[in-house]
Amino acid sequence: MATPNTSAVYTVWRTLQRILTAASWPSAPENSKGVVVYFGDPDLAPNNLAATTERVVVASGIALADESWATQGRYARNENFTAYVYIVSAIPGRTAEQARDRLEELTATLEQTVRDINAGRPSGNTPAEFEPYPVWFIEVDPVLPLVAIGNQGAIGKAEVALRCSFRIGTPPVE
Repeated sequence: MATPNTSAVYTVWRTLQRILTAASWPSAPENSKGVVVYFGDPDLAPNNLAATTERVVVASGIALADESWATQGRYARNENFTAYVYIVSAIPGRTAEQARDRLEELTATLEQTVRDINAGRPSGNTPAEFEPYPVWFIEVDPVLPLVAIGNQGAIGKAEVALRCSFRIGTPPVE
């Protein structure tokens, strides 16, 4: 799939979806189906997913894309971009405080997952998908939470920006 000479955006999307799907999301007694993770539109779940009250969505878009030539010459470049993950908790009957607290639980899980990705560097326990890239980082930039009151109670939503930087390509061995 991915090669070290193409954009890392696709790699980040696939890797985040895989890792977040495998993450241990805290359970809520009112949500027996658990937290659903998918890639795509945060406001429109794929047809193959049942309606869910809580979801984590790796958004199918990026922002602040930028590239510069790497110091190693014409075969390498630094790619910088922001990827987004959206978290929604819409358990019916929740108060604003309950929605706030649940949203905090879910965003904390996402932040810890990203920390764990980076913490694996010294031991070499990082995502295998990132191995083709000689230099990379991914970190939570801002967490933008919002709690709104709807007809069926409070809904918590958070937009989480992940700042990403990847070295694309390596110089040829001569």
